[in-house]
Amino acid sequence: MSYVRNSAGMYQRKTWISTDNFPSKHFHRLYYSFLLMLIPRYYRGKLNVNECFDIEKLSMKIQFILLLAFLGMANLAYAQDSEFSDADEIAIRMLIAQYLETRIQNDEEALRSLLTEDVDQLPTSGNLRSGIDEVAAGVLANTANTGGDRSITIQRIRYIGSSVAIVDGLYDIVNRLDGIDRHYLTSFTVTRETNRWKITAIRNMQPSQ
Repeated sequence: MSYVRNSAGMYQRKTWISTDNFPSKHFHRLYYSFLLMLIPRYYRGKLNVNECFDIEKLSMKIQFILLLAFLGMANLAYAQDSEFSDADEIAIRMLIAQYLETRIQNDEEALRSLLTEDVDQLPTSGNLRSGIDEVAAGVLANTANTGGDRSITIQRIRYIGSSVAIVDGLYDIVNRLDGIDRHYLTSFTVTRETNRWKITAIRNMQPSQ
């Protein structure tokens, strides 16, 4: 711990913020009051206000206040990043279920309502479908051609940013018209548009044997 000589010739403990920088006790109070507003309500009750207004002890208190203010703002930033709720997960799971149902029902209008205009799809054939028209037409044509019972088992939902999520799962097709069951990996990128989740990208993969 280091010491410095003050204006009276006395040695005192050196602090991070020197009280010599403050012209008056009134400024101390004003500055302290401003910092106090940054501190969460819970921590305010932990401070002795009269002691904090003591000029000799103010510097250490300011350091403590700044630390608490930083922690409070960090907690606030974390809360703002955690913008997803259980309702979002339910809505995303319902979106994928509706996607499968529209294929079964061959309902193009309902299918298009689940997709963004710039959606794209990369099926296991490797032929990229770009835009809502190609994706909707290609998906329904494939379902009609192959038939079978389709199911998607969601394994993970990973949120990115404030309005995007990646949905990974297992995609199974059994009882196909050609008699060959297929078991794929699938990944959907979904985005939130005006408080509604939509599919913006689809990737299907054949796992290695």
